[in-house]
Parts: sequence; C-alpha cells; structure tokens
Amino acid sequence: MELHKYFIHSISLSIIFCGISVSLSQLFLAFALLFMLLEWKKLQFTPLLGISLLLFASYFVSFFFHYYQSGFDPAYLARAFRSELKDFFLFSGFLVMQNLEKKDSATIIKSFRILLLVLVVTGFVAIFSQVRLARLISDLYSTSASWKFQHHITTILGIHLYLPIGLMNTHLTFGGLLLFLFPSAVFAIHDSYKKSHWSKTTIIQIIIVLALGMVFLFNNARSAIAGALIGIAIGIVHNIKFGNLKLPVFSLKPVVVVLLFLLLAAPVLHNNQTMKKIIAPLLGEEKHTDSGRTFIWNSTFPLIKENVLLGVGPGNYNQEIEKSRKKLSAQNESLLFFYEVAQRGHAHNDYFHLFAIAGIFSVFFYLLLSGIITSMILHLNSEFTVLFYALPGFFFSGLLQCYFQDDEVVIVFWFLTGFLNHLYASKDRALAKAQA
Repeated sequence: MELHKYFIHSISLSIIFCGISVSLSQLFLAFALLFMLLEWKKLQFTPLLGISLLLFASYFVSFFFHYYQSGFDPAYLARAFRSELKDFFLFSGFLVMQNLEKKDSATIIKSFRILLLVLVVTGFVAIFSQVRLARLISDLYSTSASWKFQHHITTILGIHLYLPIGLMNTHLTFGGLLLFLFPSAVFAIHDSYKKSHWSKTTIIQIIIVLALGMVFLFNNARSAIAGALIGIAIGIVHNIKFGNLKLPVFSLKPVVVVLLFLLLAAPVLHNNQTMKKIIAPLLGEEKHTDSGRTFIWNSTFPLIKENVLLGVGPGNYNQEIEKSRKKLSAQNESLLFFYEVAQRGHAHNDYFHLFAIAGIFSVFFYLLLSGIITSMILHLNSEFTVLFYALPGFFFSGLLQCYFQDDEVVIVFWFLTGFLNHLYASKDRALAKAQA
C-alpha cells in the first residue's frame, strides 16, 4: 500500500511537470516505473498494448539490422539510443498507467487539470514576456547558450505581445501540449452546464477556455490547432452517439448569432494590421517554414524509396538526409539555397519520418495505433472519455509536424493512451465479471 502511494504520486508529479520541465517529468516517470516494478501486478494484454509493442519492435528490428551492417559500431549504438530508440523509455508512461487502481483515476484527472492550469498561466504570462520564461528560471543558476528572447508578434496600445511558448523551448512543442488539453477544456464547459447550467463553475470553465484559446491563437502552431479542432469534432461525434449534447450553443439561434457576428467582424479583422499579424500565418501567409517543409519532404522521399522495408535505421536520419539533400541540390542548382536553409532534424511529418527510419511496417503499425485509439474513444462511455478526444487530432497533426518525435509532447501522448487503455481494460474486466 505504501509503495502504491509513492507510485501514484510519482505519476501525478510526472504529468504536472510535463508543462514545466521535461527532465523532471522523465525523472518522476522513472520513479513511477521503479515503484511499479516493485509492486508488480500482472500486465493485461490488450490490442492497444500489442500494436504499441509492434511499433517499437519495428524500430528495434531496423536498428539491429543497421547495427550489424555498421560492424557493431559503438558510435551508431550511442546515436540510435540518443534519438528514436530513447522513446521506448517514454512508452513506460503507457505501461505505468496499467498499474492503476480504480481509486487512482480521480488523482490522474486532477493531475491533468493542474497541467492544464500550468499551461494556461505560463502561456498567458509568456504573451507579455520578451524573455523566455524558462530562461528566467535557468539563468538564476546557470549560463545558457540558447536564444534568450521570444518572437515578437505585434504591439497593441504600446504593449508588446510575443509568441508564447510557456516554459518550453519551442512554440511547436508548447502547441502540442495545448493540443492535448484544449478539447477536454472545451467539453468541460459542456459537462459543467449539464450539471449546474450557468453556475460559477461553468463561468470559470468558460474563462479558462477563453484564456487557453487566446494562448493557442498567439502560439500559432497551426498543425496543433488543426489537431485540436479534430479532437473537438471527435468529442461532438462521441456525445451525439451517447446522447449527451445538452449545451444550448448547439441550438439554432446561438449558432445564427455567432455566424452573423463572424460575418460582421470578418472585414474589420481583415483590415486590422494587428490581427493580420496574428491570423495571417494561420491561413498560410508569411510562413517561410511552409516551403522549407516541401524541400525536407522531397529530400526524405529518396530515403523511403531506397529503404522501404527497414528504413535507414533509428539515429541515421540526420546523416542520410544530408546526403539526399546535397544530391538533390546538385541536380537542381537553382534550388540550392532552399535545400540548404530547409529545417532538418526530422521529416516534419510523423508518417514520412517513421517510414524513413524504420520502414513500411512502422507506418502500418502507427496507422493501426491511431485507428484502435479512435475506435476505443468512440466506444468508451465514461466520465473520463473527454480527456482523450485530442488523441485522434494528434495523429492528424503528424501530417505537418513530427510530434511523435518530440519528447515533451510524446510523453503526454503515452500517458493519455495508457490511461485510455487502463479504463477500457477495466470496463472489459467489469463486464466479464458481471457475465460470469
């Protein structure tokens, strides 16, 4: 019992620190994994667990093949475990959730709510801070070589506004975290209204969503925003399926009023220079990274074509993409500059990246993973289901970004996926017990 208390506290702290420090979050995840092993319970095999393990198996098969091909090069071994293979440790976020007890669900939900508040507060403060919030803390005890300032967006009434990244290092990472929690925050209004209509709690939920929406808008991570919208759509479908839609915004009159407001506001927003600087990038204007994506994709396709079955191997993407990029730029000299300045590090598309590093089977298992998760969400009629609406949106966001390769984001993904699997498995066990 004492071990389990430490176990659940470690998970809770790991979830909360996902919005503060990825290092501390992983530290508490390691503690949770240790406590889980010390009070080991039988791990129930589920389709979701099986597909997740097969996905990582595709990583390791590719790794061992290329490790053998390299002559057991220790440099490649270290490189592989510094890149994609280290994600297997983050998968323990899924595993520890299988050791939860029924009474622990409330603690997990509370932890995600605290994480939401951390993101709202740090994101909102960051809008008005020229200096990265993480640097305000780290500079107290160390000297960092990283860029100190946030990206300036615009100035309103003499107040400078910045692209918020909270306590993270990039706006895309912070956007990925917002993606996971925005749909659940929206439907928290719905659930609160069902219980107490326009109560104090409902008003507070509305304020939280408005603040979070403002942070999300200023953050400008378009792929994450698109994923959040997919999550909201999944939530609407889920609530319609189980007959849970009760909010008056779904009636005709409020919808007409909102549409008329947007129709009248559109010309004003379109002609306002301040709003243009915020909204135009969301619509594809003034985003220099868009063309860069096409060049990095074009450089990734040869890697896929030449290594269909096993990919180039975990840890080999950066060096192989450099060869591909230089070859293509030599063949297209007029595009040399664009190939040179294109952002690298990953394929800027989860599916292309998985295909490139581990071959066709990894993409197949990843697609199966998304299908199983979506199906589970749509069939789980639980008070906690709202927390998972964003997961299908995560897979959609992967079409334009490599969120599955982002430690700060993927750790939350595995926590949510593991919690979903735990609840679904618990429901199946309860049903089997009732039928026995």
